[in-house]
Amino acid sequence: MENPTVSIIVPAFNAAAYIHETIDSVLSQSFANWEMIIVDDHSSDDTWRVLSDYAAADCRVRIYRFEKNFGRPAGPRNFGVQHCTSEWVAFLDADDIWHSDKLRLQLEAAGKTSADIVCSTMEDFKGSHTGFNEEPANNGLQVLSAFSLFSKNRVPTSTVLMRRSAFLQLAGFDEAPEYKAVEDYDLWLRAACRGMKIVKLKDVLLKYRVLPNSISRAKFKQMKRVFCVVFQNLKAQRREWLLFYPFFVSSYMFQSAYSRLIKGTL
Repeated sequence: MENPTVSIIVPAFNAAAYIHETIDSVLSQSFANWEMIIVDDHSSDDTWRVLSDYAAADCRVRIYRFEKNFGRPAGPRNFGVQHCTSEWVAFLDADDIWHSDKLRLQLEAAGKTSADIVCSTMEDFKGSHTGFNEEPANNGLQVLSAFSLFSKNRVPTSTVLMRRSAFLQLAGFDEAPEYKAVEDYDLWLRAACRGMKIVKLKDVLLKYRVLPNSISRAKFKQMKRVFCVVFQNLKAQRREWLLFYPFFVSSYMFQSAYSRLIKGTL
């Protein structure tokens, strides 16, 4: 295989029940010049066996296993990026599902916009995956400013396609325990504040599986982490916007409730 254009980074922990659907959604991509780097965070179920079967069947699937559980996706994601050389990296959680044209459409958007990060809209689902409700209809895209990102995290991690050079310039995800479940939001804020271009396709290219034990389901603790990330990035990179902090907090709460609880999209 020629050098892949996209390296897909997948952190996995006790994901045996769902990860086959996730991997299959990558194998069905209309854009085929990719590699998939799956990092097993020392699972205690059959995840490693499932991954081994896929790796044996397709050389584009590369697997690693941590000897000790890291406990947060930041470590496995950073490890995956360190072990690839592709121009682009994409992030995908072990229970989410991509549309078959996801990579193709995002690479086309990146070429047209010279973006550093390309993401898309997503939809929640529970239970069995029944496919995408609508085919991508070229519904356009929007450029996400730093100000808009401080008021709400508009970048679903499993939709992200990012220049590897930009990721390395930002030193990747923060692996500190206090950034658990918000290390992705912190990275998008740092990228936007440094002038990196972030665009979002309005088409739904990801189905996000809602599980009762998801890291982000503890809403109160999650919101505290979010507001800490917002404050720390304002203080470090946009001190002139600190007076807007109460606005960002109230806006984040309202928009998140509307998007996830009412619309079921992000």
